[in-house]
Amino acid sequence: MNNKIDFLICWVDGSDPAWQSEKEKFSNKHELDDHECRYRDWDNLQYWFRGVEKFAPWVNNIYFVTWGHVPAWLNTAHPQLQIVRHEDFIDEEHLPTFSVRPLEINLHNINGLEEQFVYFNDDMFVIKPVKKTDFFVRGKPRDIAVMDIAIKGDIIHSCAVYNSIMVINKHFNKQKMIKENYANWFNPLYGKYLIKTILLSPWKIITGFYTPHLPNAFLKSTFLII
Repeated sequence: MNNKIDFLICWVDGSDPAWQSEKEKFSNKHELDDHECRYRDWDNLQYWFRGVEKFAPWVNNIYFVTWGHVPAWLNTAHPQLQIVRHEDFIDEEHLPTFSVRPLEINLHNINGLEEQFVYFNDDMFVIKPVKKTDFFVRGKPRDIAVMDIAIKGDIIHSCAVYNSIMVINKHFNKQKMIKENYANWFNPLYGKYLIKTILLSPWKIITGFYTPHLPNAFLKSTFLII
């Protein structure tokens, strides 16, 4: 079994005048959430790379997904670093995009990306040693199967999650899914989070999933199921 694991991170420099100009051309003035904080660069990404180098030396390649700009300090010639621009894996008819959602659902189209990869947001840092088995066990991603409610306070975020849940319910039967994977859903290791699943079990449809704000382990092939 190929046990290579890639890391992937999406990044944008909201202070880049060229990016700002491009975004302005396509901006919807009625957008509900177009705040500066959504695109702000904290100039701390060098610590993300330092953390990966120190605490995850086993990583295969790092895929750096960007609109086109890169930090001035980044060694783009490093053999393990792959710079990926939006047009490299998304069809031209769907570009430009200034949302991470279209990027996320097309990550499997990135040329050369390993079957096993870990997706980071730019606010997730590796600050202590991690092992491959922290992300994958026997070729499968480590995750948590806990029910939740999709719609919450953040309207923009909730709409995106709700749309995803609608698609999942279209293709998967909740009762059948739980029956075939009972031990994964009702695992005592989940502790207090198991209560969420128990309380939401009576509903016939999937109402949502608990998603910890952590790096996510994925298989490329999972993206091709639907």
